[in-house]
Formats: sequence, C-alpha cells, structure tokens
Amino acid sequence: MSKEKIKLSDYISTIWRTIKIANKNFKFKFWAVFFLGTIEVVSIVAAAYFGGNILGEVVKSIQAGQITAGLKANLLAEFGTLIIVNFSSSLQMVLDREVFIGWDKWFTMKLNEARVSLDLEFYEDRENQKPLNKIDRKG
Repeated sequence: MSKEKIKLSDYISTIWRTIKIANKNFKFKFWAVFFLGTIEVVSIVAAAYFGGNILGEVVKSIQAGQITAGLKANLLAEFGTLIIVNFSSSLQMVLDREVFIGWDKWFTMKLNEARVSLDLEFYEDRENQKPLNKIDRKG
C-alpha cells in the first residue's frame, strides 16, 4: 500500500487555514493556549537555569560553611518558576479541552451543513453509504 506524498505547501496551507478558523471561532481560547504554552516553555528553561545555579550555590555554601544568599535567591526563583510552570500547564490543559470541544462542535456543524445540502438521491444510492458511514465512524 503506497502513501500519497503531501507537499510542504499543502501542509502550510492547512496550518494557515486552521489558524484562521480557530481565530474566527474561538479566538480567546486559541490564543490563550498558544500564550500559555509559550510561558510554560520559557518557564521550563528558566527552571533548568535556576536548577543549575542551585547546584553551584550548594557547592559554594558547603565551602563557606553556611547557606549563601545566592542559594536562597536561586531556590526562591526555582520555586516561583515551578509554580508558574504548574499553573500555566494546568490552565492550558483546561483550555486545550475547551478548544478541542470547540473544534468538535465546529466540525459537526460543518458536516451537518454539508449533509443537508445533499440531494435525497445521494442518500438512496448504496455506493454513497460507505463513505458516509466512514465519516460517521472516523469523523
């Protein structure tokens, strides 16, 4: 079974169309998910940075025989960063679900609009039942 090759321009066109549909139908939630994902990635990188600094400050604290101000500051920054990561991740999961539900409703409406536009003869033809059943099963 051979697979049809899809051109890069078709991928880009599909992505652009998807963004336009999402922007039109659920603008706030779509862009909020994008924004929260960006915050999450930046926060994860920051957490890794502060985690590395903590290791260095632990060595300095051991050498100094006391907890250094740098260790306290990096621990506080790491804690704050991890709170941001967890908060943005949790909120993003909720919004992801709502966007998914929005896409499902949009697709169902478009599918039903297309079905209503078909002639009755189309539904009566046995050969047309196969693709309709496939659409029903797989969306």
